[in-house]
Amino acid sequence: MDALGFAAEQMVGRERAAQIEAEAERVVPEVTDAPAWPVLRSQLMLLAASGADPGEVLRNAVRDGSLEAARDPAAVLSYRLNWVDRNGPLPWLSKVPDRLAEHLQWGPYLASRSELVRDLAAQVHEASGATEHRWQEALSADLFPELVAQISVWRAAMGVPADDLSPTGPTQVPGSASRWQRVLDDHVGLSSPTLRHWTAVARQLAPQLRDDPQTPVLAAKLASLAHEGEDLPELLGRAMRRGPLPDDHAAAALLYRLERRPRQEPIHEVWETVEFTESMGQRHERMRPPGMDRPHGYGIGI
Repeated sequence: MDALGFAAEQMVGRERAAQIEAEAERVVPEVTDAPAWPVLRSQLMLLAASGADPGEVLRNAVRDGSLEAARDPAAVLSYRLNWVDRNGPLPWLSKVPDRLAEHLQWGPYLASRSELVRDLAAQVHEASGATEHRWQEALSADLFPELVAQISVWRAAMGVPADDLSPTGPTQVPGSASRWQRVLDDHVGLSSPTLRHWTAVARQLAPQLRDDPQTPVLAAKLASLAHEGEDLPELLGRAMRRGPLPDDHAAAALLYRLERRPRQEPIHEVWETVEFTESMGQRHERMRPPGMDRPHGYGIGI
């Protein structure tokens, strides 16, 4: 992706790049100050290098919906522009545009990079069947080998650490990658009747859980608790009453609440016979809570 953006800007040239930036600023004032502007800018350069009119494409994206409520208008526009052509080296990457592919300098280089990505993805795909995946063990579900292989490629490409037990790792920035992440997460949630059921239950609790990559892990935890005989409606109700879930890492927050729930210790009834002094001539039985000190002067037989 970095190579494509850099090559596109080199082909476009400094003067044309400045014109594209100025036109973007006219279409959406102050968009060049938005946090996601570098990503949007790279997309516009790639459009120009491919022969499209970046300004017209940007205006069409603006017409798709209002940007008034957007905290980062560049991110919203980037998401609207970021659709993938088929035949890319990975499901969320487009192929090298024809004009770049035909360029004498950049064409062969980008073709080699693309082929290298394909080769590495094929190696990870092939090795996935012989690898023990901690994230898969955490789900306690038998997934189709092809799904496991696709997730393995995703995790390798995104650098998801082995100790991250959510199948697809951290939530990606909105765009083609995040769309593919949702596809993988949905397939995991539908992979078994148990996960399908508890994924649906989890997603009804809060809107944030619909697109959270840790929701399958939460569903697996709910399935485990149900198997242990826990009262899930009561547990979930108590967890949700602790307050709204955060927008980010909502599934992790709910998992934390479930794992840190107060455990009620069983009360063991202890009956004892208390013999009073002979002068009182009385004998009776009573309940003594565990750990209560015995009264002085009493002869006790249990």
